[in-house]
Amino acid sequence: MTFDYRLVVYLIGHIIILILLLGKEVAIKIGKNLLQWLFSLLLIFTSPKILLTFGIAWMITNGWSYIFVFVGVYFHNNWFLGIGTAYQAFLWLPITPEKIVTVAIAIWLGKLFFPKDKKLQARLLKLSPKNIVKIK
Repeated sequence: MTFDYRLVVYLIGHIIILILLLGKEVAIKIGKNLLQWLFSLLLIFTSPKILLTFGIAWMITNGWSYIFVFVGVYFHNNWFLGIGTAYQAFLWLPITPEKIVTVAIAIWLGKLFFPKDKKLQARLLKLSPKNIVKIK
């Protein structure tokens, strides 16, 4: 998986907008909350259960196109090859929010598949976007 430079550009752009609109102190607090939120997201994605749901989410958003390409090449089927490569080419456009959608599906599947895991559910509840804009 390659590093997505768009995320860094979006974050820097949002920080600049926050500084211009809200002032430096508030923007710094929101920036710290955002970094804590991203760190908690990283901690959640090191859990084996969420890695499983991330794999399923990746198959939903991307994996099927790789299977289409493989089947198209192996069986000389131009339909499968064309659909798979066209979707993969679409994913490389800078406008596709595929990684964000994949992470969102993985979190949703984690809530759906493991409702009795209290520790995981508590961590997933902390991922609310409301926690980013809290100013204490």
